[in-house]
Amino acid sequence: MKTDLFIILEFVYIVFNKLNMKKVFWIFAVSIALNIYSCCNCDEVKKYFDVNGFSAKGYKMGQTGSLDSTAKVNLEEYYIDLTFNKTYYSECKQQFDFSNLFFTNAYACKCAIDGSYGSSEKIDSIQIFSSYLFDSSIGINESISKYFTVVTNVGSQVNLIEYMQSKPNPSLFYLRLKLNAKPTSSLKHQFTIVYKQTNGETYIDKTPLIEFIE
Repeated sequence: MKTDLFIILEFVYIVFNKLNMKKVFWIFAVSIALNIYSCCNCDEVKKYFDVNGFSAKGYKMGQTGSLDSTAKVNLEEYYIDLTFNKTYYSECKQQFDFSNLFFTNAYACKCAIDGSYGSSEKIDSIQIFSSYLFDSSIGINESISKYFTVVTNVGSQVNLIEYMQSKPNPSLFYLRLKLNAKPTSSLKHQFTIVYKQTNGETYIDKTPLIEFIE
């Protein structure tokens, strides 16, 4: 049985032969062969990942480094990134895509990055607590998750509690959280994040202490 590649080359050869362009055909065929070789000889990549923990760090917009315990920041500029610790599994070879046949650009075909298929695990809940009293309506040991939103890939924001209702998959890169309520009882806060998956796995981490600027 003829392969798709053989059929394509056979058709192209017939066209080029009629145009008396056999030399051009062989140049074309060699180019395709080189492109296929570069696409199909990747190191093995891992499809999925398993979450075995996470880290929570606070950031200030416009700065690349995370905030330490001496930081003072405006509420509007503050956000938290949850970065998941991942164990990769389920290795597979990169599949060749025939759409790359007509592109000789070296960047037209790349191996997938590890874990690009995501994780089959689901997030059950994310609870956030502060080591200091946030406001008069919430006790010191009560969750303040309702004051946080999830910043999506397109920049929009979804309330954290509403976001959790969809039982999303853990992010390959990070989950960004934004505090959208100003604390009234204390300006200093260290946030404890309790992350739980639907399979029962629970992980906890804390952000460094920060102080909000009035």
